[in-house]
Amino acid sequence: MAKKQPARQPQTPQQLLEAAQKQGHAVKRYGFFDGEVLCSDICVDFTARKVASQNLVADVTRTAFGVRQDPSWSDWEAFLKERCVPRSRVGIHRYLGALGLLEYDPFAIVQQTQGRMAEDDQWIGEI
Repeated sequence: MAKKQPARQPQTPQQLLEAAQKQGHAVKRYGFFDGEVLCSDICVDFTARKVASQNLVADVTRTAFGVRQDPSWSDWEAFLKERCVPRSRVGIHRYLGALGLLEYDPFAIVQQTQGRMAEDDQWIGEI
């Protein structure tokens, strides 16, 4: 009978940051805040398209990826889309122009707006 492999522990944001920096990758660390409370620590390796996140509060509705402890690149992209205006918004080209953008790019929008939305106090900032 084959031994069952132990579940792989998700990489922490600090571990991803250190590994990516050693490899010379483009990497950044972000915080997802609710007001002034840091709720999620997020590290993004743009070269390898990897993400690591650690929830810092118990209420998963206040965190970047909910209960997901090992987010994928697709989860990161979906998170960014959730934190910016929809592509189908009336007047989107005028809105993008006001941000200095030529096209719809959720990451660029979030960089400009910190992912702030009218309906909550959550936002994203580089840490």
